[in-house]
Amino acid sequence: MNLIICYTPLQVKIAESIVKKYSGEKFLGVFLGSEKNDKINFYFDKMSSFCERTIYIDISVETNKLGYLFSLINFPKNYLPISFFEKVFFANVNSLWIQKILSNIIFEELYTFDDGLGNVIKNPPILVEKWLVRKIISCVIRNSYSVKKLLEINKKHFTIYPKYKNIISNVETLNIFSDRNLSDLPSVPKDEISILIGQPIFSDEDRNVSLINKVFSVFNIDYYYPHPRECYHVSNIRYIYSKMIFEDYISELLLYKSKIIVYTFFSSVALNIANFDGVEVRIIKLSVSESCDDINNAYRLFEELGIDTYSEIEI
Repeated sequence: MNLIICYTPLQVKIAESIVKKYSGEKFLGVFLGSEKNDKINFYFDKMSSFCERTIYIDISVETNKLGYLFSLINFPKNYLPISFFEKVFFANVNSLWIQKILSNIIFEELYTFDDGLGNVIKNPPILVEKWLVRKIISCVIRNSYSVKKLLEINKKHFTIYPKYKNIISNVETLNIFSDRNLSDLPSVPKDEISILIGQPIFSDEDRNVSLINKVFSVFNIDYYYPHPRECYHVSNIRYIYSKMIFEDYISELLLYKSKIIVYTFFSSVALNIANFDGVEVRIIKLSVSESCDDINNAYRLFEELGIDTYSEIEI
């Protein structure tokens, strides 16, 4: 039996491709989730379809530091139905939850896969460990692993970004969107469609709504694909609601659209779909009056990765 651990719907999509590569071998799937919604439920069900058995572990307690620590301390050693695995696969090498799970089991081989942009940027957060604090916590929760140790024993890394240098060596490329099935698509009578990917950039909801309205007006965009964390609604624009992650949705939409223009501010989705045939990614650079390091760093990253800005808009 093999073990594969996921945190996000995109990781489930990657996990599905990995399981296909090891057809004939059985997998136990573990999903570590901090919330449950239609999208999470959809991908947990998908995980159940290609794994022999699946387990959902609620880690919402992470928002409370003390509760988080106690949960890790009290995490049962026999929580998983078996304690020996031939192969283990996961993305988040810096996750204490994953390190705790690994400390409770025995395994022969360890493999990793991408956790989004964090795998192709310089000096990513996933490789940073506050050594003293981390060492103390690891002792308290009886964690036998660190990022460094996991990378040392890692046999292979699966990537969805073949054109970019990965922070982990010995990589193998996965094409996770090669299989397409028609479902959950909008009915539009033209060959070309444009979509804006939603991002709740500001804490002020009115400011987010104003930005979206301005972008739709300037670029004459057809549809809006909202972000799961959005709590606001923009009137007079057409929404796309789907249980699928955007990458899956676009992959299926390409079945009958000759061209899809995707507008985004600085979503990591841009990198995931940049190589799709028939997709044009247009980065809208935000020019803000106040200092926003997160926004500036995001655009700097896209420049480093060779993704050009399509246009700039003042807000």
